[in-house]
Amino acid sequence: MADDSRFQDDSWTENQILDFLKQSYLLTSRWVQSYVSEIEGLDKDTVRKVDFYGRQYVAALSLSNLAMTNPEVLRTTLETGGENLFKGIENLFRDLEEGDGKMNIQMVDSEAFEVGIDVAAAPDTNIIMMTVD
Repeated sequence: MADDSRFQDDSWTENQILDFLKQSYLLTSRWVQSYVSEIEGLDKDTVRKVDFYGRQYVAALSLSNLAMTNPEVLRTTLETGGENLFKGIENLFRDLEEGDGKMNIQMVDSEAFEVGIDVAAAPDTNIIMMTVD
């Protein structure tokens, strides 16, 4: 798939092993998604849910998510002497610590926003609205 942003790095096509792995993954993921969509006897809402979870499962198993099969990660690991991997592990431990042992993945710097300026919060709810410029 030329438009799949996970496989934009030239190594995915130039390296025969990576190209084989990529093509195998794409074929298998298409098969899983088509198989899921052909399950008989499910109502419309269940079909949508099964399709959604199937796509999430297939995406989670993408080769680009694994350090050993992601050419960009491998290249950066070599360039930084593995420092990128240590930073990732530090981030993992910080997220676990902030979540009291549960994954609490921080997508943004929580100190970068101020309630009433960048963020709106409703009382007695967990709803937070953020503005994006």
